[in-house]
Amino acid sequence: MIVVNMTSILHLVKIKKADHDFDISIGVKQVSEYLLAGDIKEVNDQLIYEDEDKEKNIIEYDNHRLVKRPGYETLITNIDCANFYVKNNYIYLGLERNHHSYTYLIGNLYHGEKSDEETTQQQWQYSTDCIDHLFSTATFYSFHINDCS
Repeated sequence: MIVVNMTSILHLVKIKKADHDFDISIGVKQVSEYLLAGDIKEVNDQLIYEDEDKEKNIIEYDNHRLVKRPGYETLITNIDCANFYVKNNYIYLGLERNHHSYTYLIGNLYHGEKSDEETTQQQWQYSTDCIDHLFSTATFYSFHINDCS
């Protein structure tokens, strides 16, 4: 009787491996939130921005991780490469893990004098666009990103 019940319990506890790398989406969302509140200074192998306190921050690929400095805040682990690039004033992050390529829209380079209401509306639209983009299944593109080596 106890053996039969244990078998039933083990079937209930069995966990399936997720098909998508959701930890990447969560880390990318964190990056986009940093950029939403920051002022982007440079986009190349590293992404450099200033936060609200005018402190310089760097997000970069280091030892199979995407990290934020100062300090060493790990945003995404177990990635093979990562690169930032700009296309049409939008900032993208390309990642590769286990021979799968992922590309995310993480921010924009639009600057200008706007009223507080326009800025708030733009930030709200940007936030909802990023959240929709990050957590939809459409975020997992199959096209090849630049060589990360």
